[in-house]
Amino acid sequence: MISVAAGSRLLLRYLNAGSIHHSMQLLGMHQELIAKDAFEVNFPFETVSEIIPAGQTADLIATLPAASPGDRFALYNRQMHV
Repeated sequence: MISVAAGSRLLLRYLNAGSIHHSMQLLGMHQELIAKDAFEVNFPFETVSEIIPAGQTADLIATLPAASPGDRFALYNRQMHV
């Protein structure tokens, strides 16, 4: 579990160390894609989920919405492989 205050920005680096593509999502919020394979993208964009090919990384920033103490947001593979 990662504890973050509401309104804070959280940098997440997804690493796909497997052999198939995965699509990572934070349930209930958008993320901003800022880099792929440690290289900054020219045009960052908001996304609900991002496909990460095998052997690659993606850096995304999530801004936590206003929430009640104890609220949690699930991080999961949208394809339900993990």
